[in-house]
Amino acid sequence: MSRRWMPATLILLTVTGCGARPGATLTTAQGMAPMAATYGSTLDRATIQDRPGVTVTKTYADEATRPHETPEVGGTGGADPRPDTADPTGVEPNENDDTPEAAPAPREATHVAEGPLRTEAYAESTRTDAQGRAFQAATYSEPVYLTPRYYPVIIPGSPSTLPAYTPRPIDISHLPTDAFVELDRLGRLREQKRSIWYWLVGYSFPKVSAVKAKATLADTLAVWLAPDGSYFHRDKTYVQVTSALTITDMLPQLRQEALNQAARDAREANIQGRMMLSPAFNRTYDVYKLLLLELAVDGFSYGGQPVHRGVVTAANLAEYQSVKRTVATFWEDHPTATAHDLRLAMTSALSAKFAAIRQSAASYAESPNVYTDAQAIPGLRDPRPIVDNDRYYHDLDVQYNLDAIRSMCTTMPSVLSSATYP
Repeated sequence: MSRRWMPATLILLTVTGCGARPGATLTTAQGMAPMAATYGSTLDRATIQDRPGVTVTKTYADEATRPHETPEVGGTGGADPRPDTADPTGVEPNENDDTPEAAPAPREATHVAEGPLRTEAYAESTRTDAQGRAFQAATYSEPVYLTPRYYPVIIPGSPSTLPAYTPRPIDISHLPTDAFVELDRLGRLREQKRSIWYWLVGYSFPKVSAVKAKATLADTLAVWLAPDGSYFHRDKTYVQVTSALTITDMLPQLRQEALNQAARDAREANIQGRMMLSPAFNRTYDVYKLLLLELAVDGFSYGGQPVHRGVVTAANLAEYQSVKRTVATFWEDHPTATAHDLRLAMTSALSAKFAAIRQSAASYAESPNVYTDAQAIPGLRDPRPIVDNDRYYHDLDVQYNLDAIRSMCTTMPSVLSSATYP
């Protein structure tokens, strides 16, 4: 029997099946990957690939439509939207055929947009500058410079004469005249009491007044003397006294101790007063000359502006109470010192501070944030974190800080000496 109608039928079935397919092209929505909320500078691909040993995490955006999901079968009217899996040749497979089926052709991989590359450790590290602002670095390989917590305003000045200062005299009006009253004021008069736990904690020695101590000694009882007014002493440190004459003979010693304390109080008051009258930083150094000399030995600039690392640090150090106290103590020990002598004392104190910073330069270079809490040195880098044992950028920042601190501490003493007013 002739089957001339077979080719036309097969062509009709093929066209009908293709028209029943829901879509011949699969599309995937592409979007940007979410960025980290905390400070984590994105890494450019060329930079991260140049550094060996750094783990990179790729982040992807969720697809708006997933290509493997298909709509449910059903609905009124219309053809079955599922793809036709029938053999287009129309030949029924032989059930007794043992020939293994060919493996299905692999589906073409769908392209998914990749987000920016970043390192997890750097993205999760929240770091801010001295004002609490987040660092803004374009890439991981870009250094970040710390902002000083305190940036002094250095106004040019001129040398001035040293103001006159009248030292405070030693007050001898409160020297003791009664040994019992003085010991009572110092809290040294005690009595011994025995508690039920004395074998474990020892005796107790509560304080007694001068009147009670005199009455106790008059009754031929013992009074105990403590080394000072504190209660925390061992039992053997208390001295037993059985005669009032022993305490009366202590009056010259008590007067001398009171006189020494009055002298220390007067000296401290004079030092505090001289600290307020000591020459200021701009009256100790020629600011213009100082800036020029510091710029010649350290030409560091940031953002197109010169950063006077040594001058700013020296001005900050000059505001330290310890430096001011050193100068005022020199003035107290040398009452006839001139303004030039105090300027030399200021230079010596600042040079000692720079020497101390140089000795601790390694720790300051590793953790400059710790040092900025006490004293800010402008132009230092914030060491970048170590990512997967890759210390390249971290050690680069630490070495930069170390060289900068040592160079500043080496050159600034001579710069200060050259810019000191005569």
